[in-house]
Amino acid sequence: MSWKLRENTESIKLESKNAKSDNTQSGKTKPKRSSKNNNEVRLDFNCDEIIWELKQNINISILLGYLFYLSMLIGFAIIIFVYIFPNINNWQNILVCLFLVFAIICLSREMYNSLNLKRMYIAKDTLFINKYLGQDLELALKDCIIFTRMVTGAVNIVGVSTCEINTISTHSTLYVFLESINTNIDETHILLKHHIINYLISCDRRAYDKFKIIYQASSLKYQYGIDYKEIEQIRGVKSND
Repeated sequence: MSWKLRENTESIKLESKNAKSDNTQSGKTKPKRSSKNNNEVRLDFNCDEIIWELKQNINISILLGYLFYLSMLIGFAIIIFVYIFPNINNWQNILVCLFLVFAIICLSREMYNSLNLKRMYIAKDTLFINKYLGQDLELALKDCIIFTRMVTGAVNIVGVSTCEINTISTHSTLYVFLESINTNIDETHILLKHHIINYLISCDRRAYDKFKIIYQASSLKYQYGIDYKEIEQIRGVKSND
């Protein structure tokens, strides 16, 4: 009986050890979920809480947007190869050809980025952009600005916008993609607004004016609810100190 008892004890210890090993290995490779105030808390691969994640909705609006972009690409290509190339004997046709090539490049980039976007989320002051192809992006939240530009024409009618992610300081485009207006991209404005205001208060006059000019067309003032008059007053007080 003592032999059987010892055998059972060793078996239980082995099973417990294997269970701990499985939990440890799964924790390294899979995102964890925690419970806080009866609400599910999502954690990323670093075990940091995900405070926002883009909800990608595949609906008729976004499909019509892709169809419109594709039709423009085909139309521009037909114009270049059928009408411009056979008559490219003056500078006007050359300029039109260059403009259409530039438009094709921009439209192709937006479509590729949209289709290649696997996941986008924010955790621990960092914006993560996961792709199907290519290297993922990790961007510091304090230097990011996310805004939408409504696309003119038919794609605007179906409710599709171009979402851009730029750096606050240099205004360089980090990522751009098509998104339906019924997604939750606007929720990022709450997380980014104080970083933008801090930059506008602390930057020099030249950078401040440049910021207002660059983002005037995109109505950034209304998307983020930025009060430039209040910022001007704070800047004036700081310059007098």
